[in-house]
Amino acid sequence: MIHRSRWLGAAAALLAVLASEARSQTRTGVISGVVADSLRRLDLATIEIFGTKLQRLTGADGAFRFDSLKPGPYWFRVRRIGYAPITFTATLLPDQVRELDIRLEATPYELPEIEVQGGMTAWRYHDFRWRSRSAVGRFYTRDDIARLRPFDVVDLAIRGLPGRTRWDLEATNWDPPPLRGIGFLGSTWTSSRTTSGACPPGISVNGAQPWPGYSLRDYQLDDIEAMEVYRPRNIPISFGGETSCGLVVVWLK
Repeated sequence: MIHRSRWLGAAAALLAVLASEARSQTRTGVISGVVADSLRRLDLATIEIFGTKLQRLTGADGAFRFDSLKPGPYWFRVRRIGYAPITFTATLLPDQVRELDIRLEATPYELPEIEVQGGMTAWRYHDFRWRSRSAVGRFYTRDDIARLRPFDVVDLAIRGLPGRTRWDLEATNWDPPPLRGIGFLGSTWTSSRTTSGACPPGISVNGAQPWPGYSLRDYQLDDIEAMEVYRPRNIPISFGGETSCGLVVVWLK
């Protein structure tokens, strides 16, 4: 019955996502902007959106534009020869025209082609985007962090885990997830409580599987580009399913 109710819940969430997308598909927006360094606008800079085939190359004025984008969080990567590549999030509202001012930092020598490893990737972005539309967790992009002005990472996470204390969220979990069943569904966080009685959430770094030894105290707001927060019964099955203490997914810059 437990597995059946989980799948029924997942199906209901998927239907809600599809209905939401159908309502908003005509309410698209625009993200445009300029890429520059400290002295001038930059041509030949490549702007990509993770999880899509969308890509733009800036002209002499350093400008770019993405039309007819659906509302929601987007994850960008900007690259140009002679400059350090950057990745960042931007949230688009329905019917919004969003202007971005992107600043690149020159490097003293030409870097080889860089492949993002350990952080956001195209396939992880698809999962991130789907979860952000399912409405079963709390999602914070860099825009949200700037708007909410949390005191620290714990302060931000606690907003998605009402009733929890800072003592709970600051604790470190040292208990490995016990295996139950067969296959990836069997690797489940049945409990995150420490021997002291605190109940720290499981922590996923850059979308990886949760693992012991992490604490929200280990991260600074300036290091975080996005965060997902789930209550115990709403944890996506891709992260192992239900846990008694919740889950926080930390996306580093």
